Amino acid sequence: MNFSKLITKKNLLLAWRRITSSSDARYKTFFRHILEAYELSFDKNIEDLQRRLANSEYTAQSPIRFYVPKPSGLQRPITLLPIEDQIVYQALANLFAEKVREKRNKLAGKYVYSNKLGKKDSPFFLEKWQLGYSQLKRNLKSKFKGGYVWIATFDISAFYDTIPHEILLKVLSTNTKGDLYINTKGWLKIWSSDKESDQHSHGIPQGPMASDFLAECILLAIDEKLSEQYSYFRYVDDVRILGKTELEVRQALVYLDILCKSRGLIPNSDKTKIKKVSSADELVEGIPDVKSYFDNGSGSALSKTAAEKRVLDAVEIKDKIEVKDRTLFRYILFRTHQSEDILKIVLGTWEHYPEHTDAYVAFLENYQRSIGIVSLATRLLESKYPYDYVQGELWKLVARMGSKSELSQLVQLAIDTVRNPNSGTASKFGVYIFLCQCDKIGLGDYEKWIMYEKKSLVQALVAPYLQISTSGGIETSKVFLSRTLPDTYLGLVRPLVESGVNLNSFGKNPAQFPVVAQQVYNAAGISGHIIPSPDAIGNLIAKRYSVKKWNKWKDLLQGEYDHAFMELKFADSHFEFHFSSWLNYQDAFNEIMFLSLQIFLANKNASGAISLVDRNGKRLDYGVLLGNPNFKSAFPILQDGLQKTHNRRNSVPGSHPYDKHTGNKASPLKKKEKEILKQYLDNIFDQIIKITEGLGI
Repeated sequence: MNFSKLITKKNLLLAWRRITSSSDARYKTFFRHILEAYELSFDKNIEDLQRRLANSEYTAQSPIRFYVPKPSGLQRPITLLPIEDQIVYQALANLFAEKVREKRNKLAGKYVYSNKLGKKDSPFFLEKWQLGYSQLKRNLKSKFKGGYVWIATFDISAFYDTIPHEILLKVLSTNTKGDLYINTKGWLKIWSSDKESDQHSHGIPQGPMASDFLAECILLAIDEKLSEQYSYFRYVDDVRILGKTELEVRQALVYLDILCKSRGLIPNSDKTKIKKVSSADELVEGIPDVKSYFDNGSGSALSKTAAEKRVLDAVEIKDKIEVKDRTLFRYILFRTHQSEDILKIVLGTWEHYPEHTDAYVAFLENYQRSIGIVSLATRLLESKYPYDYVQGELWKLVARMGSKSELSQLVQLAIDTVRNPNSGTASKFGVYIFLCQCDKIGLGDYEKWIMYEKKSLVQALVAPYLQISTSGGIETSKVFLSRTLPDTYLGLVRPLVESGVNLNSFGKNPAQFPVVAQQVYNAAGISGHIIPSPDAIGNLIAKRYSVKKWNKWKDLLQGEYDHAFMELKFADSHFEFHFSSWLNYQDAFNEIMFLSLQIFLANKNASGAISLVDRNGKRLDYGVLLGNPNFKSAFPILQDGLQKTHNRRNSVPGSHPYDKHTGNKASPLKKKEKEILKQYLDNIFDQIIKITEGLGI
């Protein structure tokens, strides 16, 4: 392997696609708005990244870290890398994967059960973790019948944090003088800490999918040696060795201990145990029955009744609620809808089981407001609850659920948190979102606090919560548009598009922005550098939908042409991989097209023309206009397609948290749904062309 292999456009594009296809929703959620913006011109962005890597112009950036509670009461770091660092890191993981694929496949499913590679060149880097977990449990239990009644359990302390860079890199390249080795060693050192003064030569960033496989690579040599002689089973850093005698497992355990220490890894003595078992079930103690959770016909969601019944298997309700089965408990919280019984359990367990914070937050997405949650959050924040990540999530919940008076009560604490140099990154992140909400509801000009944040990646993550208008958000945005990190620019894409504020208002020259930002802003229509060709919309529609190429869109859309092109460009860029985002932007284009059609029909005195305002001259909502019986009667096929597309748009995340009609929690658009909607859109555009041509456009 060499540096030129790392920086091929093919490898970098594969890295980008694997990041966007990752199933790790928690990590991607932080960057969703940045991923969407980067996608707008991803091909050009990757070419620019490739050029800078080849010319030694690329520089890795310091990450930020959140600390997530563990069941022990300690914390696990989650490292957030800037978007281009994520791509380079995944590109490295791609090389590692191909270097060890053949050796790893010989062990997978027999000795090693974690983080199994997907197919070569597949956008899905790793297979579902549930498959390996279930296979491990099944194979362990089968050994009992063969007389394997002794077991040694083994765990590595702070596994990700102790991985030595030099030993890891030798898996990839033995040429320590080569560009690949030298560059990667430098990048890993930068990513090892969120503080330049604390950088070191061990540890990989916990959180990115790439790390999940690099951790497997450091253990590959150990896997090969142990599996040659012993009945050896490993899932990440959890090792189980089976034997027919106590001597056999002790010999294996000593050998494993030596191998780990020789690679700079530290065995966890508290979790290392040897015992004789009397049943197959004892061999799988501590491994949750994951398969049964997903085999009940409700892999994607649980009904209220089923969830309330099953949660009683996960918790024990006494004087204090205790969580018995943490995996089942989390599974239920992630997959159920509103339930007052489960809400009471969340309220009763959160303070004592903070390690489930992400699951609590996922469950609370079902609620627009909960007085109990606001009260709990306020109490924990005022008591200075010690977990940084939990504080951050509580601030965000209060910002979303709290009333004006409830937010006002916490403003001073929020400001004190920002001012405190010892405040954690996660809590500051939450506070900035809280202060942006205070600004939006008129409590004061509090969003300006984010201007003084030293970490530009934090600013990039907060950017979508800014409200930009001619009377607010300009000064803060100027700071964001002065950073060298592209992420801050990408974070502002959606607020800038929604505001309609011209870049001239910020006193910035787009030509001085990072190249990635220039390309994204051009694609989004923000900077005004790109003037669409006369056929731009027609070309885009003909490329994506089953309709003839039509060159009359400017005549129909008139002054809305550029605006409509921007929305359609956004939609098209998300069509393949971000289905919900595609639908949001496509429906926005549809609305512009519908309003322009109405103006055209009115000018022609044609049937189907309707008033766009109510009796008081107030503009009617798009959904209301679509339901007008005169329009429906004149153009039933067009109306049906537009209505169904709009209805589904109203129930995807990023549009509304709840379906306007059913009240159900918003759900992401699935691939099959997208294909059905595409057929409606084929008909919509065909009808638009026929109607307008028939009236003499």
